[in-house]
This record gives sequence, structure tokens and C-alpha cells, in this order.
Amino acid sequence: AQSCHIQPADTWVKTLAEFLDGVLKVDGQIEAIASTLQDFGQVKDRLKLRLHSAAYRQTQGAGDMMIRNEADGLVSVMVCDMEFANISVPRTLMSGWGVSEEEAYALALHNTHQKEPVEYVVMPRLPNGVVMEGMESGSNYTATHLLCLEHHVKNPSSSGVIAGVPNRHMIFLHRLQDQKFMEAMGDLWRMTEHAYRDGPGSISKDLYWWRKGHGLRRIPVRQQGNERLEIGADPEFFREVSSPLQQGN
Repeated sequence: AQSCHIQPADTWVKTLAEFLDGVLKVDGQIEAIASTLQDFGQVKDRLKLRLHSAAYRQTQGAGDMMIRNEADGLVSVMVCDMEFANISVPRTLMSGWGVSEEEAYALALHNTHQKEPVEYVVMPRLPNGVVMEGMESGSNYTATHLLCLEHHVKNPSSSGVIAGVPNRHMIFLHRLQDQKFMEAMGDLWRMTEHAYRDGPGSISKDLYWWRKGHGLRRIPVRQQGNERLEIGADPEFFREVSSPLQQGN
């Protein structure tokens, strides 16, 4: 539905046909795929991670898959990329590979970073002086690069960055380094919310705080009325970012 949403109506028949052809292709090769997945030597270079909303845990069969919580509202799903399809890795299958979960996830993230390159963009300065950065590509794995920001955000401040991950093809970023950060968070949320609605592969409307070595923390944002935004309180964010950056303001 999201693929059709971003394309003209006269292409929908082709879009649906390609989707159904893919489903049938996987169905016809599922036995051969299952045999391949059992051999870690054959799949180790194909392992990757897909970032999803935490709601993915509610999908049928998700309880048997290799799924890890990455932050409040976000999970990563380990998949085997067979080129024509991504096969979610069952937990029972992974247990026969002879490697730990930590090693398997680290390898999958490494493969995603190395084999699914993204374009890093510094956007034109907004009228209010705020600068946004981001990553984009046509890959379904673009959003996963949120889990390895240390490879993309060069020379981050000690305050880190605020990120939005609206869908599988985009990540928005703002560096926390001056008094404009509150204004920037509003702009970032609006960009994220718009891209979340458009998709495809919508993930989250919330914002995430990242600092090198500290991982991701969710900063919930809600719209109150037409213009006003309510940013969820986080004592650590206030202490480490809000209070220092607003001194003298």
C-alpha cells in the first residue's frame, strides 16, 4: 500500500504484479532456502539487520525470529539476504550455527554497514539558521545505519545528535551544539512525521538521542494543537544537553 502511495495510479498494476511475483518466487524456493540457511558458512556473508518499529513483534511468527530491542520503540530483525527476498532468521536455526547471538548480531550489522552504503547529506541551512543532516538510499536497510552512527557522524559534540528514523529509506540528524537545539527538535520532528506518513516502510515518528558510546534513547514528541509540540521529559537529556546548551539564554 505504501509503495502504491508514492507512485502514480497507472503503475499500481505493475507494482502489485512485481510484489506477487516475488512472493511466489520465494514460495517456490523455500525448501532450497531452508537447506542453505542451516549452513553458517553459506549464510554468514548474507546476514543483515532490518530496523523496524517495535510493533513488528506483534506480526505472525515474530516470536520465533531473531529480534532484538535496540531502543524504546525500535527493534532489529536478523535476516538472510537472498537477493530476491529477505528471510527472517528463526531462533532455532541460529542456535545450530555454533556462534553466539552477540557474534551473529555484530556480523549482521557489519555486513549491513559494509554492503548497503548510504548517501550522507548536509542539508541547506533553514531560515531559522538550523542545520540538518541525514542519510538516504533506495536500500531497505538504510534505517539500520542508525545503529552504527559512529561510522557516519564525524566529530560529534559531547552532547551527541538528535535523530529521526521515519522510514526504511531515511535518517534525519541534528547535531546538539548550540542554543537552537529546541527549535531544531521541532523542525526535525515535523520532517520525521511527514516522512513517516509517506513511507514506504514507516518506522517511527519519535526522536532519538545518540551519543558516542551511549547508544540510543527515545525522546517522545507529541503535537499539541496546530503548532505547539510537547517534548517528553528525560532527566539525563535535561542534565547533559538542555541545561548546558541553554546557559545564558
